[in-house]
Amino acid sequence: MISQKIKTVLVTGVIALGLCACGQNGKIEETSLKLEKDGTVVNTIVEDFDETLYNVEDLKSMVLGEVAAFNSTAGADSISVDKLEAEDGKIVLSMTYAGAGEYTEFNDSILFSGTVLEAYEAGLDFDITLTSTQEDGGQIGKEEILKMGDYGIIILEEPVKVETASKILYTSDNVEVLSGKSAKVTETEEAAYLIIK
Repeated sequence: MISQKIKTVLVTGVIALGLCACGQNGKIEETSLKLEKDGTVVNTIVEDFDETLYNVEDLKSMVLGEVAAFNSTAGADSISVDKLEAEDGKIVLSMTYAGAGEYTEFNDSILFSGTVLEAYEAGLDFDITLTSTQEDGGQIGKEEILKMGDYGIIILEEPVKVETASKILYTSDNVEVLSGKSAKVTETEEAAYLIIK
């Protein structure tokens, strides 16, 4: 996978994986996935960075090269690098993907964003139990989920903050709801599910 080179560098020292706390200055300071209404996905990685061990310009050159190589086969607008810089002992890398499919292919990590019906037709697993984000905390299973065919669903397998364009209605047990439209995947032994409307 093309992105494995980037992931290897980030995991082995440039970025010590682990979510960072959000700052009070309004800057994005937590690794996140933002799923926009138009289908695009914005992935922002914010992690510790030691400038005495690694060179930001070398990292930037490598990332831009990997993205260019991917775009040369997948399409010129598949991925864009919006930001890559070091600040306050952190590295900030923000990339926009044309869709969840491009994110999945580049990162070799499942991300589905579409309707429940589209997910089912794509063969994704619905032998799950989801819990309502409302106070009653009611649960639904496969039969009830499949009746929600035109509702949106997000399925992923990374421990990351997720920001959605619509209200989160149901989640799997490995998702912590932070607000009406944001949540955090807490563990990924199994895929995480969020139903939105």
